[in-house]
Amino acid sequence: MAGIEFLLGTTIGCGLVGAILSQFLYGLSMTQGVYYFWVYREDSRRLKGLVAWWLLLDTVKEAIALQVLYEDLITNHANLDSIAHLSIAYGAQNILGWILVFSVQCFYINNIKQILQHHRYHNLITGIAFVLAILTLLAGSADAYITGVLWWTLGTARSGLHSPTENVVNRLIKYNADRGIILCMVQLIALATYIYDIHSGTTNITAAIYFAEFNVYCNTGMAALNMRKHMRGTLEDQYSVEIMPMSHGAVDSNNTSSGSESQVASPHTPLLPTSNPRIKE
Repeated sequence: MAGIEFLLGTTIGCGLVGAILSQFLYGLSMTQGVYYFWVYREDSRRLKGLVAWWLLLDTVKEAIALQVLYEDLITNHANLDSIAHLSIAYGAQNILGWILVFSVQCFYINNIKQILQHHRYHNLITGIAFVLAILTLLAGSADAYITGVLWWTLGTARSGLHSPTENVVNRLIKYNADRGIILCMVQLIALATYIYDIHSGTTNITAAIYFAEFNVYCNTGMAALNMRKHMRGTLEDQYSVEIMPMSHGAVDSNNTSSGSESQVASPHTPLLPTSNPRIKE
C-alpha cells in the first residue's frame, strides 16, 4: 500500500500540484490582461493582438490541463495501468505551451531590435536570439541570451545619462535581470526534474513544473508591458522634483524676478509628450 501511495504521489500527485499552480498563474495573467486593455487603450492594434494571442494560448492550454487532470483523477481513478500511458492531451498542451514561449521570446527579441536599430551588428545579434528562440529545447539558452543582450544594450544606453533618466534605465536593467533569472531557473528546474524522472523510471515530478512553466512566460511578458505606466510616472515625478526654478536677480513679493524671465517646472507640468505617452523601449 505504501508503494502505491508513493507511486501516485510522485506521478498524479505532482500533476495535481502543477495544475493548481498553473491555474493560479493563469489567474494572474488574466488580471494583467484586463489591466492592460483598460490602461493602455492607445496601444497599436498589433500589440493588442499580441496580448490577446498570449491570453488565448494560455486559456486553451489551461482548458487542456483541466482535461488531463479530469482523466487522471476521475476517468482513470481506479486504473493504475493508466499511469504508464500519457494522454494525447499532454502533447497538445505541450505544443501550445511552446508556441506561447516562442511568442513571448519573439516579443523580447523585437525589443532588442528596436534598441539596437542603429547598432552595427543589430541583425546578427537579433538573428542569434531568434535562432535560439526556435531551439527552445536548449534548456533556457534563449532566455539567458536575451537577458544578457537586454542588460548590455540598456547598460550602453545608460552611459551619458543623468538622474532621473539614469534611475529609470537602472530599474529596467534590474527588471530584465530578475526576469531572466526567473525564466532560466524555471527551465533548469524543469530539466533537472526531467533527468531525474528518466533515471528513476517510476516518477513524474516534472509535471509539477511542466504545467506551470509556460504560464511564467505569459506573466513576464504581460508585466513588461504593464510596467510602462509606472516607469513614466516615476520619470515625471523625479523630473518635477529635481528641476528647480532658476531666478536671475531678486524676487519680489509678487513672485516676479527683476532679471530675465524663467520657466518654473511644477509637478503638474507635462514632461513627456501627451499625445503619444509611450516611451520607446
